[in-house]
Amino acid sequence: MSLLFVTANPKQVQESYSLQLGDYFLAEYLKHRPAEKVEKLDLFDADLPPLKREELALWERHGEGSGEEGSVSNPYVEQFLKADIIVFVTPLWNMSFPSQVKAYVDHLIIPGKTFRFTEAGIEGLMQHKKMVHIQSRGGVYSEGPLKSLEHGDSYLRTIFGLTGIKDYYHLFIEGTSTFPEEVKGRMMKSKEQASQLAETLALSGERGKE
Repeated sequence: MSLLFVTANPKQVQESYSLQLGDYFLAEYLKHRPAEKVEKLDLFDADLPPLKREELALWERHGEGSGEEGSVSNPYVEQFLKADIIVFVTPLWNMSFPSQVKAYVDHLIIPGKTFRFTEAGIEGLMQHKKMVHIQSRGGVYSEGPLKSLEHGDSYLRTIFGLTGIKDYYHLFIEGTSTFPEEVKGRMMKSKEQASQLAETLALSGERGKE
């Protein structure tokens, strides 16, 4: 088993609720699987290049029925392919996430690598992977008038559904700006959920080895 831990926040951990919750989840997970191989990727430190013409052209060639699956690749998608569990840690910025996340995703959605075109439509190739999105939100988006304006988690859930990932989990702390006096209690509740999910994923990995 291996875990890829992807963060997207320029702040220090003590200044970021998403990074604090992310670090807590990872620590809880490693309590159950201390020998787990963990790779970390900070998207604010990564030098994400723009998509090349060859990568964009591959989409068109596949759409025309080309048999060039997997002919274009990059280090980010190869790292992604090796991981059994992928954890994204992001804040909600401007109803979405930092632009580095979108740039990173664009390097992962490659025909022949994470999905393929078939006569029946798009087929995801990542059915065996699990994904966790850990997110902090200043307002309350889980319900109420802002629910339809959340485009961070909804995007990740949709785009990685295209790659075949069905085991998708969302951990969040919200209302950190709207209810600053409740942050401590909200974080405590989110950490309880993080502990439960960490144990569930760790145990599911053990069952997979049986």
